Amino acid sequence: MGEYTNISWCDSTVNPTSGCDGCELFNPSKPDDATCYAKGIHESRLALSLPKLYAPRFNEVRLIPGRMKKAFGWRDLSGTERKGKPHLNDKPRFIFVGDMADIFSKAVPFEFLREEVFFPMRTEKGARHFYIVLTKRPQRMAEFSKWLGVWPNNCIAMTSITDQKSADARIPHLMNVEAKLLGISAEPLHEHLVIPLFQNSHSTEFHDKIKWLVCGGESGARRKDCGVEAIEFVARQGANAGVPTFVKQDSAFRDGERGRISEEIWKLKQVPI
Repeated sequence: MGEYTNISWCDSTVNPTSGCDGCELFNPSKPDDATCYAKGIHESRLALSLPKLYAPRFNEVRLIPGRMKKAFGWRDLSGTERKGKPHLNDKPRFIFVGDMADIFSKAVPFEFLREEVFFPMRTEKGARHFYIVLTKRPQRMAEFSKWLGVWPNNCIAMTSITDQKSADARIPHLMNVEAKLLGISAEPLHEHLVIPLFQNSHSTEFHDKIKWLVCGGESGARRKDCGVEAIEFVARQGANAGVPTFVKQDSAFRDGERGRISEEIWKLKQVPI
C-alpha cells in the first residue's frame, strides 16, 4: 500500500488482500509466461520481505486485515492541487483498492470484504475519500453487491478487460453489480476491441451506470504492444458515448508515457466525479 502512487489516475493504493486466482495476464499453470506486473513484484520482492502477508506464489491468496483502517487515516485531499495530476485537483483522495491483488478472488470471504473493506468506507473517516475497486471477476463482484445490500456511493466498481474475449465475458457481469458508479478499465490493452455498450449510447441503463473508462497499453519489459491505434480506438468509443475517459499510457517501458498517442487523445484525462 502507498499513500502516494505513480499511477496517474489515483492518489494512493491499498491492498487488503494479496495474491490472485489468475487471468489472461497470469495463468497459474504457466507461471513463466505471465506478464502481470503484480505477480513479478509479489514473488520477487514482497514475498521475501513480508512472508506472512505475501505467499511465495502469487496464486496463493491471503487476507491482510487492518490495511484499510490505515488508509482511512490519510488526510483528506478535497480542495487541494495534485502535483503532476491536475485532473485530480479539488477531488477527494482517490484510492485504488487492490492494485497488487484481486480482492474478489474466490478465497476472499464476503464477510471479510464487508467488515474490512466496504462497511468502513461509509464511516466518518472513510467517507472522506473516493475508492476504485477493480477486478477481473465481475461475476463475483455482482454476487457480493447483492449480498452486501448497500454499495458505498464513494466507491466505483470496475472490471478490467484486455481483449474482445474478456470484454464480451466481463462487461455483462459488471452491469449486474448493484453500485451507483460502474467503470471499465481497458488496460493493459492487447488488441483492437469494440465495447458494445458504447455503441448503444441512448440506453438509459448505460447513462445511469457507466461513469468511467480507463484505457492504455501495457508497460514493463515483457509488455505486449497493442499499437497506438487500438488505444485511440477504445478511447474514442468512450468519449463519443459521453463517458468520462482517461488515457493512461502507450505501450511503454515506464508507466505513464505518452509515446505515440496523439495530443487529441492524450488530453482525455477525465475522472468519474
